[in-house]
Amino acid sequence: MNYIQSTFAKKLKENKPLLLKKSKSIKQEIINHSKHDLLDGFISITQDDDDSLAISFADLKLEITSQDKFAFSDDKQVGLQTCFYHEDEYIFSMKIMHTGHVKFVNEFSDVFPVLEHDDTQIPLILIHGILSTAHQKGIILLID
Repeated sequence: MNYIQSTFAKKLKENKPLLLKKSKSIKQEIINHSKHDLLDGFISITQDDDDSLAISFADLKLEITSQDKFAFSDDKQVGLQTCFYHEDEYIFSMKIMHTGHVKFVNEFSDVFPVLEHDDTQIPLILIHGILSTAHQKGIILLID
């Protein structure tokens, strides 16, 4: 095993349990957020056995699924990236960094704030990011 392989393997082994724990906690907060009375019927979020999320906006006919993968930064720090897809088309992602910070990414903007893993705004920003990106991609349309 060379230096690069051992560095990545070591970082992943050290950080994987904590990243998975933070991811599970964040996903539970996202599910809890969707159970608000005001959102009833507008959004439904469930978690599959593999911890992926299924997000449904019934009135918009929009179905979103998530997929987790580990990723590394340029300085070889490990993070967990949750990518959200509509019919296999990438929409949005949430990155949980080894530091506990959460970043949001889409291909149109970088205006999303970096938050702590336990910030209560994460579900709101995630839902906003998914909807705004789906609109920018022409998946959902707004009426003038």
